[in-house]
Amino acid sequence: MDRPTPAIALHPQANLSLWGSSAVQPDGAQLDNIKTQLDLVLLALEAFTGIGSDAMLQAATDLGLQEMVGDRVALWRLRQSNPIRRGTGGRKKLDIEEARSLVLVSCHLAEKHHDLIRRGVCLLEELAEDQRQPHQAALLGDYLDRFTNLYQERMDDDQRTSTALNDLGLKLLVDLLFYGSPQGVRRLWMALLDRTRRSQTPTMHPRRGSVMPLLTPTLFKVYTPPTCTLEVTAQPSALSRWSRTPVIKSLQFLLSLDGLQPNTREPLELRGDQTQLSALSTAVTDYIQQLLAHSPTDLPLTPSPSPSPDTNLPDTNLQLRPRTLLTHELRLGNLATEQSGPSVVLKASQLFDLATALENCTADLQPLPVVAATAPPWPTTLLPLARSAAILVMTVGLGTVTWRLLQTGPMATHTAKKAPPSDVAMAPASPSPPSLYYPPTLTPQTRDKTLDASQRPASQPRFQTFCDRKI
Repeated sequence: MDRPTPAIALHPQANLSLWGSSAVQPDGAQLDNIKTQLDLVLLALEAFTGIGSDAMLQAATDLGLQEMVGDRVALWRLRQSNPIRRGTGGRKKLDIEEARSLVLVSCHLAEKHHDLIRRGVCLLEELAEDQRQPHQAALLGDYLDRFTNLYQERMDDDQRTSTALNDLGLKLLVDLLFYGSPQGVRRLWMALLDRTRRSQTPTMHPRRGSVMPLLTPTLFKVYTPPTCTLEVTAQPSALSRWSRTPVIKSLQFLLSLDGLQPNTREPLELRGDQTQLSALSTAVTDYIQQLLAHSPTDLPLTPSPSPSPDTNLPDTNLQLRPRTLLTHELRLGNLATEQSGPSVVLKASQLFDLATALENCTADLQPLPVVAATAPPWPTTLLPLARSAAILVMTVGLGTVTWRLLQTGPMATHTAKKAPPSDVAMAPASPSPPSLYYPPTLTPQTRDKTLDASQRPASQPRFQTFCDRKI
C-alpha cells in the first residue's frame, strides 16, 4: 500500500534550505546534465510503480506547481529537454525553476510510493545475499524489462548494452529509496550538481532539520525505523524557554541495529555521547550525498573476489565506504565494542533507516555545543605581534625609570655632601638662594641668638636647632 503524503504548496524558490546554499547555482553545462538525470529518475518511477503523466500532473497540483507543470504538453516539453531523447521537436531549454519543479515532483512521487520501493530494494538485497540474479524475482524482473524497453524507445543512445541498462535501473531504484525521505529534495538536487563535477571532491552539506517541537516535556526520545532503534536521553537546559526546539545537554544515546549478527537475533547495541552522535550523523549524511553522485559503473552489484582493505582510514574516526551497490561498511571508530568489532556492514535499507533516525533526532532536539576542556593555542600569526608589544612595554618602562633617576641625581649628591651640624652653625654667612628642601643659611643677625654649639646635646639634629631659632 502506498504511503499517503499530505499536500504541500511549495514554490521552487521558497524554502532555500531544501536546495542547500543559495550561492550554488548550476551553469549551462550542469543544466544539460540535470536534464538527462531528471528524465531518468522519472523514467525509473514510471517503470517500477506503473505511473504515467496523470500521476505526475497530480503531484504538481498537490505541490502548487501548476505554473511550471500545468498540462501534458508542458510536462512533455520539460522532459523533452533531455539532450539524449529521440526527436528534434519540443523545447530544448530548461531553467533552474523548472528543474527544481521536476525535482519536487520526483521526490513527492518517490515518497508516495516509498513502501513499494523499499520492498523492491529489500528483495534485491536478499537475492544478492543468495547470489541470485534480479530477474529471478517477478517484481524486479518486470521492472528491469519495462525500464529497458522505455529507455530504448525514448533515448537516442545505442552504446548502452542490456547489462549496462540493468545496472542503471538498479542504481536508480536504490537512489529512489533515499529520494523518498524527508530530505529527499535536498539530496536529489545536490546529487544532480555533484554528478556534473565528478573531478572535484563532493561538497559536504550539513543537514538543517525542520523545526519540530516535542509534544511532551520529557527528554527521552525513541526513533524506531524498521531495522534500527535510536534511544536518546538528555537533560533540559534553561535556554529551552527561548527556543522553539528543546535545548539539551549531557546527551546519551543507545543505537540498536537489527540483522547484523548472523548467529543470534539480538540487535547490535552501540552507546555514546553527544559528540559521538554528532560525528555519526555527519558521517552518514555526507556519505549518502556522495553515494548518490556515483555512477552505476562505480558500484557493482556483487562484491569483488578479493576486496582490498583500506588502510588509509583511521580507526578513531567514524567513516563509511561502499562495498557494493547494496552493502556499505561502517567504521565504528570509538563506538566499537568487543561485540561489534571495528566495523559493521550495512545494507542499503539499513543505511536508509539509520539516516532516517538520525535526521529525526536532529530535527527534534537542539544540543548545546560541547566546550573544549583546554583553551585552544594562540594562532601563530599573533606571536610576532605579542613579542613586539612586550619589547615596546619594556622599552617605555626602562626609559621612564632612567629619566626619573636622572632628575633626582643632583638632589641625592647634595644630600650626601652635607656638612655636620656644628660646621654649618659656625660657617660664615654667604648669600644663597632659598631651597625647598633645606633651611636657609644663618645670617650674622640671627647667629648671636642661636645657642652655642658646645651647649647643644651631641645627639640633637640640625633641624631641631633651626626650629628653636624660629620659635
